[in-house]
Amino acid sequence: SQAQIVCASFNGGADFLQRLSDPAHPTPTWYSAVPTMHEAILLQAEARGSALQHSLEMMRNCSAALLPPVSQRFIDAFGTTAPGPFAVIPTYAMTESFPICSNPPHLEVKLATVGPALGPSIEILKCHPDDSAVERGVEGEVCVTGECVTAGYLIREHMASDPNIETYSLPSSTIGRMLRTGDKGYLDGDGYLQLVGRFKEIINCGGEKISPLELEDQLLSVTAVQTCVCFAAPAELYG
Repeated sequence: SQAQIVCASFNGGADFLQRLSDPAHPTPTWYSAVPTMHEAILLQAEARGSALQHSLEMMRNCSAALLPPVSQRFIDAFGTTAPGPFAVIPTYAMTESFPICSNPPHLEVKLATVGPALGPSIEILKCHPDDSAVERGVEGEVCVTGECVTAGYLIREHMASDPNIETYSLPSSTIGRMLRTGDKGYLDGDGYLQLVGRFKEIINCGGEKISPLELEDQLLSVTAVQTCVCFAAPAELYG
């Protein structure tokens, strides 16, 4: 596209915003980062309020999911001082498969999702070792396949077992060989992927499976809560 790209180290939210308003630096129209960086930038932007100066038209989130309340706060903080319309674009990616999903700017952007497939094919499968696919709207493990997906992991001397056995669907599976991402989610009626959380982070409370991501989403909707982290803790009654 012959666009200009600025590659800069991240030294916190205040430094990032200073670069945006400094006439000696380029004026980017969008940037991409992971949720941890976004939140550091957001706190500084909210503190500046109407004094915030920037040239951004879009913010792209990648890697882990950005909670919808945080996305809305971005729109509120940057949208009021943007040179034009401002959009938050949630996406989903991992090193082993490059981009997986992205909310398309030319269609409906659903802040609660990471968008439809972009690159590899996506299936929602039941937990290992059950490799059968689930219906739309049913939660399961996000699995991907395609030319951009890694062929597998190298077995090294310190490993007690083959790391690919549980990482991929079984060779005998009717679904074919797919990479298991370890993420729990479901596809909505439009094919947009909704992430629920990591399988290893799911809280088992007396047999009920609870997603910390969903709890954090609800808590961050409360105006008195600025940030939060939900995790499991031992309980005598509920395990």
